Amino acid sequence: MPTDAALSAARVNVLDTVGLGALSLLLGAAVSAWLGTRIARPLRRLAYDATLLARGNLAHRTRVAGDDETGVLASTLNRLAQTVDERTRALREKTAALEDKTAALERGVADLRAAQEKAEQSEQRLRSITDSIPSMVGYIDRERRYRFNNRYYETWLQRPLAEITDRRVEDVLGPAAYANVAANLDRAFRGERVDFDVEAPGPAGSRFVRGSYVPHFDEAGQVIGVYTSSTDITPLKEVERQLERLVQKDTLTGLPNRHAFNDGIAAALRRSQRSGTQVALLFLDVDGFKKINDTLGHAAGDDVLREFARRLSSSVRATDLVARLAGDEYVIVLEGIHTRDECRFVARKIIAAMRAPFPAGDLTVKVTTSIGIALGQGGATTPEALLKRADSALYAAKGQGRDTFEIAI
Repeated sequence: MPTDAALSAARVNVLDTVGLGALSLLLGAAVSAWLGTRIARPLRRLAYDATLLARGNLAHRTRVAGDDETGVLASTLNRLAQTVDERTRALREKTAALEDKTAALERGVADLRAAQEKAEQSEQRLRSITDSIPSMVGYIDRERRYRFNNRYYETWLQRPLAEITDRRVEDVLGPAAYANVAANLDRAFRGERVDFDVEAPGPAGSRFVRGSYVPHFDEAGQVIGVYTSSTDITPLKEVERQLERLVQKDTLTGLPNRHAFNDGIAAALRRSQRSGTQVALLFLDVDGFKKINDTLGHAAGDDVLREFARRLSSSVRATDLVARLAGDEYVIVLEGIHTRDECRFVARKIIAAMRAPFPAGDLTVKVTTSIGIALGQGGATTPEALLKRADSALYAAKGQGRDTFEIAI
């Protein structure tokens, strides 16, 4: 159809054509607006839901659905929200667990600090107690190192504790002193309590130590250390030595006593057996001593006993043993005797020495002695048998009128 023919009607009905066109335009705009609103509504809903999720409302889920791109986007948003929610919850749980562990760690640290403070206070109390003890109190670990020492170590070793604690025992004591205690320390580390006395060299000279090693066991029964306590007993040892000297000496005359005589006669007999010579035992007493005590008194009697002892000692060799047994009984041990004449010579010399007067108390007295002599040799006789024979010879001398001697057959 020619264009003019086709448009002829529109040219004739211009108003109708314009109106119809305007109506068609309005209708198209309305339809477009409706379609745009329908398409935009889910997107706006998605945008709103995304805003809620962004604000932290992870439990919220969009209700937009469908098979188109909007539905796929909504489903993806929901899965994303679910994943974020799950991970957030897991993170919160882990955070809570971490906070619990942190709190527990803080409590543990606080408890450790409290325990450390308590331990330090206990150690201070222990140190204050042990420092006041006049003994060396310490602890040695299995590596033989001092881990604790009280202040008395400073006094004993004349060194500060900084040069003692945490150092090896051998380095602190020195090789010589350590050698004296090493065996006892070994026994303690084997689980044995050890009490010992040892002489230890020190800066001021040798001293005597009485010590104890007490093993420290763990829960499994293994020795992990040793508690040590050592006391300076040097003054006590001096007293013991003095007592030993007193035990071997007669307090009145200063001569050896019966204990010293027993040891001396036994040793003399052993030497005589080796040398092939004889031992002579002289048993003496003071004639009429009871009468002197009764008439002059015990003080004068003591003077007599002391002078008698002095004259006996001066009548024999310095190597001969002169002892007081009891009361007015004395003995003399002569070694290296070959004949009886040697015994007779000594007996006569003693008897002559006793006859000279001497003062006793306020008076001058004169005493005599009787002597019994027995000879023997080690292996063939005993100290008891020799003394018994000398005692019998003394009674024989008494029976002859005193102031004489008799030799046992």
